[in-house]
Parts: sequence; C-alpha cells; structure tokens
Amino acid sequence: MALFARDRGCTAPDCDQPAMHSEAHHLTDWAEGGRTDINALGVACPKHNSAAGPRRDQWTTRLDRTTGRVTWTPPATTQPINGPPRPRVNNRHHPDRALAQARPPG
Repeated sequence: MALFARDRGCTAPDCDQPAMHSEAHHLTDWAEGGRTDINALGVACPKHNSAAGPRRDQWTTRLDRTTGRVTWTPPATTQPINGPPRPRVNNRHHPDRALAQARPPG
C-alpha cells in the first residue's frame, strides 16, 4: 500500500492509468534478482510493466534516490535527436509537484 500511495498511479511518462489499474513493477527485473522492497519497486500499468526490462528494446527504470521518483529511460533502440535518451518522470499523478514547480520563488 505504501508503494501505491507514493506513486499514486503508473510512473511511465505521460501515462494516466491510476494505481487501481496498475501493478507493482520491479525496477530490476525479478528474474534478474530484483528485490521486492519499496525502494526496488514502482507502480506501472500492465502495458508499461511489460515495456520495461533488461532487453535493448525495453525502457530502463530506476528510483532516483534524491527525489524518490521512478525514472524511465527510453530504449537504446530509439533515435535521440539531441544526444542520448534522458530519464523521464510522470507528473500526471502529482499535481502538487507540478504546482510547486510552476510557482515563482519567494
């Protein structure tokens, strides 16, 4: 329950699937020795859960230790326009964070 409370929904970039339509996703594939504690998991809908993994054509997922957010890096097979693919986060389920970023300092 803590995992779903932390992520609130699918963590894949721009995905709008809520937590109730998602599942626990091993950031390191379970078959590759991925752990099942909250720091080794993220929330992902079934579509994105299967899109992430160790293969070259799959997204890479990690937990950013600084922000506590799950990051998704596009597959190595994508053709980046401006350098290598960069990790991305999904802000759709965290409007409070988007609001805080939009506010001017002070």
